Amino acid sequence: MELARQVMRGIKSKTDEVNCKISGGQTVMNPWFLVGGTAITTVPNASIVQACENPFQIGDSVILTKPLGVNLAGRLRDLLESGDISVGETQKEELLAEIEVVEQNAVDQMAALNV
Repeated sequence: MELARQVMRGIKSKTDEVNCKISGGQTVMNPWFLVGGTAITTVPNASIVQACENPFQIGDSVILTKPLGVNLAGRLRDLLESGDISVGETQKEELLAEIEVVEQNAVDQMAALNV
């Protein structure tokens, strides 16, 4: 419960930083900790930079500003720690160390604003 409070304080801190309001939410019961959110804003048409008439085409690259796969890494950690996945102790320690790096990188990236 304390982790959830800390996460919500962090979200509130960042929304305050950009003068944004939290206007809704939902609760989903999971066996693992999961938080998600969406930020929406409006800008004047004059502020939108468009390279051409049809800026998106099949095969274009997509640049993500936040990490993917963090939920999967967290679920793997939960399975390893509960013993639901059986691996050798050395492999388990190595996997948990890698997951810790993934999760810390995600925290660092998600704590930064995309402005």
